[in-house]
Amino acid sequence: MGAGTGSISCETPLATLYKFNGWADVFLNTPADGLTDLYASAAGKVSGGKWMVAYHEFDSDEGSTDLGSELDISFSKGFGKNY
Repeated sequence: MGAGTGSISCETPLATLYKFNGWADVFLNTPADGLTDLYASAAGKVSGGKWMVAYHEFDSDEGSTDLGSELDISFSKGFGKNY
């Protein structure tokens, strides 16, 4: 519980957080004013591989402070039977 704020939060320091709030590790802990992550993503297959693109726009919950944006892009493709 936050000191005198009346709010409760849950933090998981040993968890992988790449699934949430982008990949840059900027928001591993929620900022004091909260966090809003507005995002859009697209994924598909091409040339025997898989691609993904995601865009995140970060703002604080309180005060609507602009906390930045992030673009995540990935492409994966297997090579060889044992790799």
